Amino acid sequence: MTVGASAQFVLASGGIDATNVDNADVSALNITIAASGFAEIGAITTTAGSLNGVTVVAADGASATFGNVVASSMGAVSLTVASGASANFGTVLASGSAGGSFAGSVGAITLNGSDAGGVTFGTIGASAVGAITVSGALDVTFGTITANRVGSINAANQGASGSFSIDLSGVSGAAEIVLGAATNSVISGDGNDVIGLKAGVTGNDSIQFNSAIAGVDLITGFFAGTTGLDQIEFDVSEFVSGLIDSDGSALSAAADIVFGTASGAAVTLSASANLILFTTAYGSTAALITDAKADITLATGTLISGQFLIAWTDGSDTFVSLLNFEEGASATDGLVGLGSASAVTVTTLAQLQGVTPGALAAVNFDVV
Repeated sequence: MTVGASAQFVLASGGIDATNVDNADVSALNITIAASGFAEIGAITTTAGSLNGVTVVAADGASATFGNVVASSMGAVSLTVASGASANFGTVLASGSAGGSFAGSVGAITLNGSDAGGVTFGTIGASAVGAITVSGALDVTFGTITANRVGSINAANQGASGSFSIDLSGVSGAAEIVLGAATNSVISGDGNDVIGLKAGVTGNDSIQFNSAIAGVDLITGFFAGTTGLDQIEFDVSEFVSGLIDSDGSALSAAADIVFGTASGAAVTLSASANLILFTTAYGSTAALITDAKADITLATGTLISGQFLIAWTDGSDTFVSLLNFEEGASATDGLVGLGSASAVTVTTLAQLQGVTPGALAAVNFDVV
């Protein structure tokens, strides 16, 4: 289908509906839109049938809008948007029904565009999602992806004026992500993700964690310090056990990160400290716990249990972790030193390859 310059094509009220025809596939949609043209297609729904892919080429200022897609599977998606053009999808469910399990797959997603172009996807639910490739200088936003696995995510060729945002919190398998010079925001999934950042680009990357049960992510190219400004973020609302600071108060999304430094000797943390920076190298988390229990005194004796944010090193890399502790012999006395806790454990979220704690600054961390 071709939409001419400044022309409009609208198929919105009923969209494409094949719910009453079993195993009916929807042919691949190929849409070319000339400058300032507009195409709108409502919901695409088929029972036990597939949507056999979508291709959109949108010239300057043109736009393509799709409603929700519900199909047993969805083929490859290729979207090319020029300056000021956009292509937007609602929810994509590879289930065959709005309330069904995600048994089907979504094919590879290839996105290319110019500065001021944009692509958005709502939530995507599928058993698997194919490789995602982004190039050009467009702005790209993916909602939450729920899947067993996602193919490689490659935005290495995206330019500095673009942006890339993706939520992998619903992905159970490990993802491999390569980012470029754009402004990047990634919410980590549950697997042992490998996230490659473009080295030497100041302050363009944020990696967010919102679960203590996720795998350990390996992050390369992290530009630390007040020059680098890359960030590790924590969504405090998602950590059920509760992130706290040294005086026992809950860590809020408005809080600034304040380091409490531990260097293998006795230390009393300030009341505002909410991330413990261990500068001594440890060969294991067991050795770190031994030192923490022996050396760290908290700012107050009112703590019962909770989780501290910590950063520690094996001498080569920095590990961003949670120091989990539970109440001591008396649940009413609270803890003054970690040595009186009944249990202290470490849960690691990320490994910053080639970064030492001394290179880090408080601005490299944020709570949201």
